[in-house]
Amino acid sequence: NNQRNFRLILNKADTLTTDEFIRVRSALMWNLRSVLPFPEQPRCYAGSFWDSQHHTTALHDVFEKDETALFQDLAQVPRNATIRKLNEFIQRANRVKAHCLLMTKLRMDKPWVGLWDRLRGTSDKRKQELLDNLDDLC
Repeated sequence: NNQRNFRLILNKADTLTTDEFIRVRSALMWNLRSVLPFPEQPRCYAGSFWDSQHHTTALHDVFEKDETALFQDLAQVPRNATIRKLNEFIQRANRVKAHCLLMTKLRMDKPWVGLWDRLRGTSDKRKQELLDNLDDLC
């Protein structure tokens, strides 16, 4: 789930020739496949992230597009974090709601669940019975 937090930046890429750049980027992405636990490769931004001019003119457009895309992506980080937190909150609320509905159903159908088992010390066995027969309750 941390894939959204992972950004790969190739800085000073303008010092490489076009062939070297392609080889380096391809080798980097190939080797990261076995290291990173993500199903998709992370986005790789390439360029020279300083104020001076680019050394390589052949890839100037590529570097400019990557720099623009990186800065736009970084500008979206606070918004994306808020959306992620909201989605996690909604998921947790749905789990709590499902838990409450299930416990209400159990208490209505089997009012002895909980108190009686705790008094007798058999709550683990009863819990497993209820989990095994969960389809019959719903």
